[in-house]
Amino acid sequence: MQLLLLTVGLALVCGLQAQEDSEEEPQERLQELSGIWHPAALASNNSALIRPGRHFINTISMKDGNLHVETLRPQEGRCEKVSLTAFKTDTNNKFSLEIWGHNDFHLEEVQPKTYLILYMTNRYNDVTSLVANLMLRDPSTQKDFLQAFESVCEDLGLHKDQIVALDTDAGGLGEPQGPKVQGHCSDHLQESHGQPLAEPLPRASAPWLP
Repeated sequence: MQLLLLTVGLALVCGLQAQEDSEEEPQERLQELSGIWHPAALASNNSALIRPGRHFINTISMKDGNLHVETLRPQEGRCEKVSLTAFKTDTNNKFSLEIWGHNDFHLEEVQPKTYLILYMTNRYNDVTSLVANLMLRDPSTQKDFLQAFESVCEDLGLHKDQIVALDTDAGGLGEPQGPKVQGHCSDHLQESHGQPLAEPLPRASAPWLP
């Protein structure tokens, strides 16, 4: 009996240690998120938040556990940069930012070398909006991760007609609508020709999905 109790105790300790390791691993991987990211797909319950001329996340970095992002936006023929800091919370992979209301950022799927799925909830004037983003290191891999993105959107309550897949053929992000944006934006922020998904994508049977 004593041997049995010892065996069970060791199993519990090992199990708890493994759980702690699995919780710590995503935090360690967050440090690998630094660098340039390319938006590949967007989804929202508020179409105004994913219309042409919106802000795109371009670079991400982590410092002191906080999420630092640089966004780009075409503005009157030039590229406007805005730097934002979302502060860490007590919840893993969740960050908070006060701008245009209260915003919570959630890192839902993290593979620092290939793709990142994040979503944001915005609360402003008693209205709650949800925006999900698929970000890629290599824009040519868009099709490899659209299924995973739609699965996450489905879990968040977003429908296929609320998902916009961006054209990633030119400069990584497609040709822009309207006047061509010069300089840095044209290199990293060539948006539009984004179209809602015509048909629902099948749920991805990939190991990173819950």
